Amino acid sequence: MEISTKKMKLTSAITLKVETLVDDEDLKDRVSFNIVLDSATPDDKIKLSIAKYGSGSAEDWLKFLSDVKKVSQAKQWENKPQQLHAMYGLLLKGQAEALYARHIGTASLLTVQVISNAIVEMTREYLPIDCAKNTARYLQSIKKPYDMSIESFYTRVKTIDSYLPLMLPPLNVN
Repeated sequence: MEISTKKMKLTSAITLKVETLVDDEDLKDRVSFNIVLDSATPDDKIKLSIAKYGSGSAEDWLKFLSDVKKVSQAKQWENKPQQLHAMYGLLLKGQAEALYARHIGTASLLTVQVISNAIVEMTREYLPIDCAKNTARYLQSIKKPYDMSIESFYTRVKTIDSYLPLMLPPLNVN
């Protein structure tokens, strides 16, 4: 019996090539949040806009989660279930909204944990199995393509790396 010594080609859900399944019309469907930067100066604020999410690629879902995390941190809603639930109600549409409602279920008491569990279950459905592990391995093995600038390569690798904490474990499995 012969054992193959060829390296297996690693495929990742997220690659150097940006692959999005969200069309331009969906990207126009946005919700904006005003963020006060200094409570002493209420006029000192910025606006963060997030595209509503209905469906898309693994990367589309991770980008959405990243944007939601930025808003919830800026608004200090991480421990406020009513605000988080309202935000997801505004930002999810179509299939994603129905999936969220199914995972929230008929919870008599809406808590941050219930909402977090719903988002984890949605992430299980939107990301491939072992997404974090495969993406981490992919990042360790890629080389800059000749037709990509160093700046673009660096920016893209940083973006992909920023998605790793949003993926489900196991991240540290070799």
